Amino acid sequence: MTEDHYKYRNELLRQYVYLALFTAIPLSPVEYYSGLPELALVVLVFAFFMVPLLFLTRDSRRYNFNSYYFMLAISVLFVAGFIYSSLETDNKYFLLLYPIASFSIRGAREGIIWASVMLAVFTGLYFVFPERHAYYSMIYFSVAFFMVGYVVYHYRYYEILNFKHIQQLQKQKDQVIKEQEIQARVLQQLCDTDFLTRLNNRQKLDAVLQQESAKSQYSNGHFGVIMLDVDHFKQVNDNHGHQVGDRILQGIGDILAENVRSTDVVGRWGGEEFMVVSRGNNLSGTMALAEKLRVLIEAYDFPDVGHQSASFGVACYHGGDHGDESVEMLIERCDQALYQAKAMGRNKVVEAD
Repeated sequence: MTEDHYKYRNELLRQYVYLALFTAIPLSPVEYYSGLPELALVVLVFAFFMVPLLFLTRDSRRYNFNSYYFMLAISVLFVAGFIYSSLETDNKYFLLLYPIASFSIRGAREGIIWASVMLAVFTGLYFVFPERHAYYSMIYFSVAFFMVGYVVYHYRYYEILNFKHIQQLQKQKDQVIKEQEIQARVLQQLCDTDFLTRLNNRQKLDAVLQQESAKSQYSNGHFGVIMLDVDHFKQVNDNHGHQVGDRILQGIGDILAENVRSTDVVGRWGGEEFMVVSRGNNLSGTMALAEKLRVLIEAYDFPDVGHQSASFGVACYHGGDHGDESVEMLIERCDQALYQAKAMGRNKVVEAD
């Protein structure tokens, strides 16, 4: 039985307990003044045992214990009702509630056992106390008991089938939603990823820059931007072919991705240009990171071409000092620093004005 089904059945049991308790309390004096003091006492004791069950049913995880507790209690009550009353009185209607309770609380299969055992007990008690019940009344009662049990059994049977069907549909729906979310994440990743280097593409970098700019203006924070361009890349393509050039771009992308902080965002800006958005970093920290990356690229031995270099332009956004600076202006400053690095002989890191 699933957790949801336990909660549903436990809530139903809780309503039965309320009904049993608040029905037994006023019925006890009625039975007493009707000349059935023994039955009145049993009903009163039954009501007493329903009180702790009200608190126990707050926890649906105790459903099995709670339901058996209730079934045993009403079994004793209904046996006493059969013994101390007569089928010719209105008490027989209460006895017909037993199959309804057994199938509702313990389910279709187990309800058959509870209802059948109780009918067998009633039949046995009829022969023990034949003077209390007329022969034909016992036959009518047994038929009515069976009919009620038959109807409630099929009701519960199809109700459980329907519940399982709904659960299956819900699982299928959850699975479809999960698959759609995975597909959406994959598509979003494809939209934000450069096909060649597997780094973030320009669209993703633009979004990150806008996000960091808004955050910096709001919190008076700062972040650094590093733009780098591979030196003499056209010559590499012309002399060695585009496939070798692609491998150089992939190698530089790997160097960048593996040597920045986890909070930094690395991407391919376009062509042979890359960008690093260094979140929360000041100018000196960003310059140090750029110099570290320059040295790593310069020292790396690329297949087919050997050593390669890159030129770096570095700019830092300060929310307090340049609150009105747009992302476009920041990129322009960084780009100018990059061109200055190229003009100074390449393989250098230049700070933006």
